[in-house]
Amino acid sequence: MSKLSQAVVMLLFGGSLLKVTLTDVFLRYVKAGLKPCLVVAGVLLVAAAVMTIWYELRASATGTAMGIMNPRSAGCWSCRRSGCCW
Repeated sequence: MSKLSQAVVMLLFGGSLLKVTLTDVFLRYVKAGLKPCLVVAGVLLVAAAVMTIWYELRASATGTAMGIMNPRSAGCWSCRRSGCCW
């Protein structure tokens, strides 16, 4: 599963958690005192998913995965020879 598809699943899960929490359906499953925790968890899931989707789309537009150069192609950090330490 790619990071983009994982982010979409996380976005759907966070959105459904927010919907269940904000419509008081969650009271069927947990106590009312957990509402703030569920809202925070839903917001964090949605935020993490949106950031991941944005990051992956930005990285694919520039052509670099995660925006970071592959350390194996640059060689060892100490001697800069390709493949000596890995």
